[in-house]
Amino acid sequence: MQLITTFLFVEFLIRVTIGIMAGAMMVMTNAGITGIVPLTICVMSMLLLWMESVLGLCVGCEIHGLMVRLGWVQKDSAFEICAHGACEVPPR
Repeated sequence: MQLITTFLFVEFLIRVTIGIMAGAMMVMTNAGITGIVPLTICVMSMLLLWMESVLGLCVGCEIHGLMVRLGWVQKDSAFEICAHGACEVPPR
C-alpha cells in the first residue's frame, strides 16, 4: 500500500507541476495577478480533477470523443484506451 500511494503521489506531482494549466497558474501567481481569472482556473481544475478521480468521468475524453464523432478531428491511434469508450465512433 505504501509503495502504491507513493507512486501515485509522485505521478500526480509530476503531472501537476508540468501540466499546462498548472504552468499558467504558476506564471499568474508569480506575476502577482490576482482576482477572478486565477480563482476560476483553480476552481475549474479542482472540479475536473474531482470529477475524474471520484466519478471516473474525464471531461477531456468526452469532448474529444464528441469531436471525433462529429468529424472535427480524427481518432489518435497513439491512444489505445479511451475512458468509457468516449472516443468510439459508431459504424455508419
